[in-house]
Amino acid sequence: MLPAELRPTPLELAASVVVGWDPPDPLPAVPPALTPLDALEEALVPALDRGGCLVAFSGGRDSSTMLTVATRAARRRGFADPIPVTLRFPGAEGTDERDWQEDVVAHLGLSDWRRIELTDELDLLGDVARDVLLRHRCPWPANGHSFEPLYAAARGGTLVTGMDGDGLLDGWQWAHTAALLARRRRPVPRDVLRLAKAYGPRALRRAATVRRERPFAALDWLTDEARQSITRLWADYVGGEPARWDRRLRWYPGQRYLRALAALMEANAAHHGAAVLHPLLDRRFLAAVARAGGRAGFANRTEALRALTGALLPERTITRRSKADFTWAFWGPESRRFAETWDGTGLDPSLVRAHRLRAAWLAPKPDFRSASLLQTAWLASRGLDG
Repeated sequence: MLPAELRPTPLELAASVVVGWDPPDPLPAVPPALTPLDALEEALVPALDRGGCLVAFSGGRDSSTMLTVATRAARRRGFADPIPVTLRFPGAEGTDERDWQEDVVAHLGLSDWRRIELTDELDLLGDVARDVLLRHRCPWPANGHSFEPLYAAARGGTLVTGMDGDGLLDGWQWAHTAALLARRRRPVPRDVLRLAKAYGPRALRRAATVRRERPFAALDWLTDEARQSITRLWADYVGGEPARWDRRLRWYPGQRYLRALAALMEANAAHHGAAVLHPLLDRRFLAAVARAGGRAGFANRTEALRALTGALLPERTITRRSKADFTWAFWGPESRRFAETWDGTGLDPSLVRAHRLRAAWLAPKPDFRSASLLQTAWLASRGLDG
């Protein structure tokens, strides 16, 4: 079970977001010569040294980076090559990443690659998901059970993930302003407001976020009171993100969602007799990236990856923009059946409009942000709290 301070609240589950920040320990001092790539290699050594190092590999940029750097580290240090392990969903629309995956594996010359084919095993309310829900009673993240086949494959060894590459390299709200100050783009009239928000008092940042009511405006199953409450919490949280890249990297590890997700993944991996490693969260790596990016950070995700991996990755992987869509791998027959028969009970009516939530679940393409509430309602139907 998660510690109480890390468990998502009913309001956070309704909005599908975990907010909050606590001051993290300072990032370590690292030698000036330590590059982000070297630091990332060092972070991977414990998994390679232990033996049985598997890399959760989807073919996306983060997992491709992990596999590539792990392979480089293994060959430079005399360890066995890491083994990519991939989930495939032949019947699920939008999940086919084979071309991207095969390109990277061939580029690295890896001979061992484990591919696990699934149909509806990862249904949000299928047997795998229910087992995890009953184990932790934490319906967040709603797709957390998707790693279960990977943990099982890594039994006795370590599963390496590219966890939160999006949050680390794409999630900086001040990137546009930093690019202006670094003269990487031309100014536009709106930049006056952006600069005021970035470098003004925190109260100004909070007020601007509340006015926009993003990203919760589209969640029409929230009551007005719930939307206002989560927007205020979100504004307080994101208002604390520094406008300098190097300071942001020191702030980054204190985010509550990262600590909660890491704790859940560690517990689930241990259940299968495996360890799990998230090198992008390694503190020496973060310190090296903070120094490499300086005040203004990197021009974009592509330039950040080049700084991290040099020319190790195939160019088309570095510049990739597309992402797979795994919606249909999760909204399977058990989820649809529960949604169709749900009587509207089990959720707090002060937070959720039941009829609109049920409509979201039964939409032709359900909004995945409603998935935690599906699992919460299922737990409640069995007399259990989420």
